[in-house]
Amino acid sequence: LASYENHGTHAKNAFKADNCVLIRALMEREGELRHCTVTTSADFRGASGSATGCILSRAEAANAGVQIDFCDVYPGGYLVAAKAGKKCFAADPRFVDPKNFDYRLGPGSPCRKKGSDGSDIGCRYTPEMIELVKKCLDLRKRVTIAF
Repeated sequence: LASYENHGTHAKNAFKADNCVLIRALMEREGELRHCTVTTSADFRGASGSATGCILSRAEAANAGVQIDFCDVYPGGYLVAAKAGKKCFAADPRFVDPKNFDYRLGPGSPCRKKGSDGSDIGCRYTPEMIELVKKCLDLRKRVTIAF
């Protein structure tokens, strides 16, 4: 992995992410995203890849070997060879507070119960993740860290 213009993940080899929030994901080879929330772009450049149960602001694929299923792709849509697979849709996911990096699903989110197993799609926040986000935001407020 290397930074992607200081604003995301650039994977030069096979990449797999499960239950993550990513700003951007550029995958040069095989890439697999499961239960992830990607806030700007998921860019599959390899011969194969997949996104399952994800919320993607935009999906881009270099070829038709990328499978995108049970995902909300909104508002950027599908670019180049990317296409919607099983039970994909495009709707505002209604995050709790994205300006403060809270990408949990808010009340009435269309992403609830849309996963292949009937569960919510996107990153599934654990209590530990919520606590970590709170600490990071507190440090940001105190100008201890910048992001």
